[in-house]
Amino acid sequence: MLIELYLLRTYFAEQFTALYEQDLIGKYGPAAVSEAIEEGILEHRRIPCGRGRERCVCRLSEKGIAIARNEVQSYEISTVFYPQDLVA
Repeated sequence: MLIELYLLRTYFAEQFTALYEQDLIGKYGPAAVSEAIEEGILEHRRIPCGRGRERCVCRLSEKGIAIARNEVQSYEISTVFYPQDLVA
């Protein structure tokens, strides 16, 4: 979840980096999303969607960005590719 949101933040403007809470719950489960919100890893906001309805969106907090950045860097270090690996 963190990597997905971090990649959005890396490639898109900040206003396009939030995902609907229900989509995250469907993909990662309610426990993971709730825990990330409670721990301050995700920011949780309600947005108006017309006709008196609201939807909730989540995006990485500064704490979440730092955690995701460390995960990405450790992944990059552990997956170094060498051209000689292609030789059979």
